[in-house]
Amino acid sequence: MLHVGEKGSAPSVVTPDVTGWTWHRITKQGNVIEVILETARETDADLILMSTDGRAGFLDALRGSHSERVLRQAHCPLLAIPESSHVAAFIS
Repeated sequence: MLHVGEKGSAPSVVTPDVTGWTWHRITKQGNVIEVILETARETDADLILMSTDGRAGFLDALRGSHSERVLRQAHCPLLAIPESSHVAAFIS
């Protein structure tokens, strides 16, 4: 799991125990899109999962949301989960 931001500022996330799954928590700083794409390449990610709250303002309408920009450049599939979905209950 990657959090782009200050150390200690990541939200608390419940990670289920699933046979064959390994969870790694990484915090990095920098440009969100660049850090996500770089980390996905470095870790040879099979999937990028992002929460999304949709477009926010004029600039997002022009250039696309973070999820859209990651999707355009990612080497693997992207799953975007709306913050308002029931899945958000796992994030406190």
